[in-house]
Amino acid sequence: MKRAIVLSGGGSKGAYEAGFLLAAKELNQHFDIVTGTSIGALNGALVAMGDYEGLEYTWNILDMDHVFNNAPDLTDLKDDFMTTSLFNKEEGSNLSELKESIAQQTSLAQSFLKYYFKNKGADNTPFVEHCRGLMDEERLLSSPIDFGICTVQFPSMKACYKTKSEMERGHMLDYLLASSACFPVFPMTEINGNKYIDGGFSDNLPIDLALDMGADEIVVVDMHLIPVHPQYINRPSILYSCPPVDLGGFMDFNKDALERNKRLGYLMAYKLFGNYEGNQYTFLPSNQTVFHDYYKQLLMMEKEMRGFFNSNSSELTSLLLEANHQMILNLKDYTYITLDFIGELMGFDDLKVYAFEEYKNMIRNAFEKYMEKDYFPQELSLTKVNLSFLQNHLNRESIVGFFLHQMKYKEAMDMKSYYTFCRKELMMASLIYILMGGGSNEHH
Repeated sequence: MKRAIVLSGGGSKGAYEAGFLLAAKELNQHFDIVTGTSIGALNGALVAMGDYEGLEYTWNILDMDHVFNNAPDLTDLKDDFMTTSLFNKEEGSNLSELKESIAQQTSLAQSFLKYYFKNKGADNTPFVEHCRGLMDEERLLSSPIDFGICTVQFPSMKACYKTKSEMERGHMLDYLLASSACFPVFPMTEINGNKYIDGGFSDNLPIDLALDMGADEIVVVDMHLIPVHPQYINRPSILYSCPPVDLGGFMDFNKDALERNKRLGYLMAYKLFGNYEGNQYTFLPSNQTVFHDYYKQLLMMEKEMRGFFNSNSSELTSLLLEANHQMILNLKDYTYITLDFIGELMGFDDLKVYAFEEYKNMIRNAFEKYMEKDYFPQELSLTKVNLSFLQNHLNRESIVGFFLHQMKYKEAMDMKSYYTFCRKELMMASLIYILMGGGSNEHH
């Protein structure tokens, strides 16, 4: 049985991948095959060589000065323009559409295009030299771990997949740079008279390559909120992961951003391999009665919604599935993802590892004021207050607190209206009510 790890492209977001890979090593996760595109190819080459020290060093020192000489500030530039929809793979590239797409993103991209074409390429010499110092062809070739990358031929825009045995001696570094040649940010790479640009223009997550290389089990590290290959989610023998939050721009080499993403990737690996639990927020493993109680409460709420709207839908579960990248939910996920909603609302730190009781006490401290009998004026009840009043006079936290107050004191609630417009707030209030000892609640 061969086990593979597949690493996506994403520029500076590769810090997330580095954190994931360093955690995987701590957890003694072994891989027979590594495939990657763009920064995933560079990170993957270090893993295939067994050079985790080089991987950690790279992401400790990397900044714009280690990537470019005298480049414009690209902190906010997104990688959305790297899409195969801009190209007809049979007829070749549509460069004018590519330039237009980048230019439409921000004036930042426009200024970089001017810089690029004026100077016939961005000067990424510092990055090339850093990679050259790390690359060891003999070490990569002699490693028992097989390795493959995706790049794209230019101007045909055809995907080019290469395993380490297919890369010509003396050109392995060139193929890594070709895979990460994010045109127009990085210049094209030329190998034996052929020009190449970033593999992300064709396949930013080479799962198919791992299968072609004989993988039986695959761990996927996707760095995009919208999965690159959703067709591989919920498949046997494929452990697919996505970040729980947006990792930011692909040229954001701000040290704080890199450290944050590295930490998020580290925590994701611990959760994916079962050592921690949770989605966006991270928890020590535990078994709580709330997992069952809240799940049952959601089922009852959805039953009530179907009666109100004469439908067969499960709208609350749909919100959780959306937050979970449409991955199958287990019993604990219902609680953990709703805890994410609460944590985001309250600004809790998502880089920490929490004991469940600690997180529960944070919620209790934040919301216990809403449980006081006289916190809201007595004449304020959900039968008298319309949605527009809530939205105009209360912030989201107070709306959750208002629902919580109504549950505590069994006030009549116009649930049909609030199921329509305040579903997340009702979910949060229901979970908080259970966490604060209220048990399941029946709406009136």
